[in-house]
Amino acid sequence: MIKKITCKGFVLTLVLCMVGTSLIQSTLANVNEFTSKNKIFIGQQESFCLSRDDPVLLIPDSTSDTVGMFDPYDGTYLGDLLTVPLIHGTSSTPVNAIPGPDGNIYVSDQVQDAVFVFNSTGTFLYEYANDTDGLDNIRGIAFRGTHLFVTSGNDYVAEFDGPHSRLPDFINDGSDPYDIFFLDDGRALLSDIQGSTDNVRLYNANGNLDMELFQISFPQQIINDSVSPGLYLNAAFSGDQITDFDLDGTISQTTFFNGGRGIYRLGNGNLLATAGDGVWEIEPGTGIIIENKKSGSARFIEYYGSTQEGYTLTILIEGNGTVTKNPDQATYPPGTPVELTAIPDTNWTFNHWSGGLTGDTNPETITMIQNTTITSHFTPSALILTQNLYSEWNLLTIPLENTWTAETLGQNITGCAVVTKFDGDTQAFTTHVVWTPHDNFPIVNGESYFIYCTHDTNLTMTGLPLEATTVHIYQDWNLIGWYPETSTTAESLGTNITDCSVVTKFDGDTQAFTTHVVWTPHDNFIITRGMGLFIYATNESDWHGEG
Repeated sequence: MIKKITCKGFVLTLVLCMVGTSLIQSTLANVNEFTSKNKIFIGQQESFCLSRDDPVLLIPDSTSDTVGMFDPYDGTYLGDLLTVPLIHGTSSTPVNAIPGPDGNIYVSDQVQDAVFVFNSTGTFLYEYANDTDGLDNIRGIAFRGTHLFVTSGNDYVAEFDGPHSRLPDFINDGSDPYDIFFLDDGRALLSDIQGSTDNVRLYNANGNLDMELFQISFPQQIINDSVSPGLYLNAAFSGDQITDFDLDGTISQTTFFNGGRGIYRLGNGNLLATAGDGVWEIEPGTGIIIENKKSGSARFIEYYGSTQEGYTLTILIEGNGTVTKNPDQATYPPGTPVELTAIPDTNWTFNHWSGGLTGDTNPETITMIQNTTITSHFTPSALILTQNLYSEWNLLTIPLENTWTAETLGQNITGCAVVTKFDGDTQAFTTHVVWTPHDNFPIVNGESYFIYCTHDTNLTMTGLPLEATTVHIYQDWNLIGWYPETSTTAESLGTNITDCSVVTKFDGDTQAFTTHVVWTPHDNFIITRGMGLFIYATNESDWHGEG
């Protein structure tokens, strides 16, 4: 007396609101209605409201004759949406509540032999089909496009193309169908409880049997496994088993569950299963009961939401690096786990996630329960660089973030006696003698300095690499420093500085200058990180590390 179907391909455009039945009946004439985020206020009463981007699971309860709403991620009971009206006979047994292509909710009732239609607030609208259409002992229902298919204990699957408009049976081959689930290509999975031949079977799009997939006693709901594309779930009432299987009939996992009716893979990876005593969250494979979500005679589980085709996962990058997704897909079915791995570029470090994911665990897994945007933050790594220096004069720049002055720079170089800068504005040198208080100046990013050493030595630097800086280029001579990791040439540097005509380096080993005239092929030398350079320009400009 149960059924579940996930109909793909439609977009629900309405808002699903949980409103008590007494409130529905009493507020049609009340005009004091307004909305706020995720709530509806009618008069002085408040009710929770789910937008089309807040999916729920719909589960009928055939004891209370209600349809409850549950969280698709962890199965939390959110309240009842509607009560099934008693129109035919003396009792009601709702089995399956599914969203229709029109956004309304269709509920099958096994005892009343009817399919009832409700709007998104749970208000009863009309009967879609009943016993006057030949329905009897109905169970699971499903849409394929705009056609509704109804399973019956009288050994058929009825097809309707509108209210009370029954077509020839889709399936009438002696099977006893309890549930039907349509694949995207129009084929259908069917649970057959025809005595000793109980099985789950596959039909083609015309309703002809393709194959029996596996035998199981009293199979009920069939649904896609939202975590594993290509796999499907079945709950078996007498078989006391939940089966995870593919379209070849290969069984990938079985989970013990007594008296199973409805089944759904939650976003947290666990199973939500229904039985005659309620709705249960269980551990896949072991069948360990995690929590009872609600008591009652629970039936099939149906997903209701606007993103049934899948959620999008957008990755943004701050800094330098990339992020891989596994699996890497355009969209993800609800509940799909996706492993994200942040891969920093050279000299960068992954720092943390923000947006739909927080923390600094890498790799990290997110379960898709909505459209999600995540930013991966990368920060520069601290570098340790060593620069060899020669006895006498050397010309260098500090390519890392630093707070040095001429004095502290000199103190960090064994045998350093003098640190000298050149001012492009005044075209004059300033010299600081190490270990004296006079003429001490700050070390500026992007500029270079002459260092006098009494013997061969080196400078070891630790810090973050310079990312960008601005050096003002004056008309005439300037002293700049090459700080990027990538090497360049004198010609390339010169052509990237406005009106630069000469680039000159100083070789500490030979104590000699080499000059390259821009736009000529002669004496074009390689420039590496840490080199200081004289630049001659005929006009002022700003340099930002181009070259």
